[in-house]
Amino acid sequence: MGTSDSTPTPPFNNPYKGNIRSPKDLLDDDDAIIIQRNFSYGSLPVRNYKTAHGRDIESDNPPSILTPSQQPQLEDFVIDTSKRLYTAPYWAKWSVVPPNSINPEARYGHFYCNVSDNVDIGSNVNSPLSYVGYGQSDDITYLATDHIWQFDSNLRKWTKLKLTGHTISKRSDSCSVIVGNLIYIFGGKCENKYFADFHTININTNVVTLIQATGHAPHPMAGAFMASYDNKIFIWGGFNGKIVNKSLFIYDTFTKSWHSKVLDIEGRYNAASTYYQNYMYIYGHADSKKDGCKLVMIDLQAQEANYVTTTGKGPISDHMYGRMTKIGQYLFYFGGKAKNAFTMLYALDLERMWWFLVHIRPDNDTVTVNDGRINESGFFLIPRFHSFGCCFSRARREIIAFLGYPVSKIPCLFILGIGTALGVINLRNDMLDVMAYEFENNEDDLEMAIPT
Repeated sequence: MGTSDSTPTPPFNNPYKGNIRSPKDLLDDDDAIIIQRNFSYGSLPVRNYKTAHGRDIESDNPPSILTPSQQPQLEDFVIDTSKRLYTAPYWAKWSVVPPNSINPEARYGHFYCNVSDNVDIGSNVNSPLSYVGYGQSDDITYLATDHIWQFDSNLRKWTKLKLTGHTISKRSDSCSVIVGNLIYIFGGKCENKYFADFHTININTNVVTLIQATGHAPHPMAGAFMASYDNKIFIWGGFNGKIVNKSLFIYDTFTKSWHSKVLDIEGRYNAASTYYQNYMYIYGHADSKKDGCKLVMIDLQAQEANYVTTTGKGPISDHMYGRMTKIGQYLFYFGGKAKNAFTMLYALDLERMWWFLVHIRPDNDTVTVNDGRINESGFFLIPRFHSFGCCFSRARREIIAFLGYPVSKIPCLFILGIGTALGVINLRNDMLDVMAYEFENNEDDLEMAIPT
């Protein structure tokens, strides 16, 4: 590969279905899917030789990142060109890597919280630390609650924290949030038993404390959503085996008291959620007959909730156990429990309330196109998983997902590098803002009249 050859090449007999062309044409077209046979370095990189009008550029000597000894021979592989990767202006780079430490036990249904999610902590909004605990490894095995795990997204390193103090019964589907040095944890379930205990874990001392509070506390339930704002803890949604909760429960950390307010929207549970400043966002596990594909937005300051109508192509709204994380003015959503085996990365622009697709490509090192799927539109899909934890590493500019279902004996980190993609997305939004300003200010207010 990489040298011109004027000798006509005989037809190439491909045992796989697809559009068959000569070997030379196949080598010149790296947008095709490469099916490996005898070499193991991974798929060839996707390159695109096109003019501004979308026409193919003839090239007898396309560049290669491989040394001559690494370049495979034609008999080593076949290529299916029936599907091509869509040429996107930006994409997230997908990798699957082991952590640089010992691993937590494989699990799903665990609680997790990110220090950086809480903007009230000031300088800690850039903290790379996340905390994970509890959960189950299969339908009948619930994990011990005498320890939790700390994850450093910059170092990709896990640290086990042994707990002391109040003993917590085994459970899954608890909700949590971290405020200062305290992780607040509520509820959960073990088989058919639901819990209502509200406790904290001090991340400095590793001491568990059961909170004794007054007022109208939430009832036993699992799969609820939690957020913090203005020295208060908010809990909404959740399920007790019979009823989906629609009340917003507010805990005042100063007075150590509860009060509640019934919100005028249908409750949800085990959906994707995140919060920023005084807003909590919930998406997924929706009843399409009642609330369609709408995003739930709860104003924590006003203690009111609304359905938000969005535009664009968003993820399917009835999936459970998806995950969502906020980066800048965008909510990134992926995963979720569904019948299909693959998923994509979506983003919601909170200023325009517009969903758009963030294209993904494998890193061709830890994963290749053969580890995912290319759909009929040429979009690359990653294997679906759910009930995981996720965070954003500001230092590495990547979304990191950890643990979750399906479980693995050696839980690896599922990484989506979005540094370059974020730059292009932000530039696109800047251009839209400039265009909007130009159209809104078309009366030339700054021009002065010429004296006559």
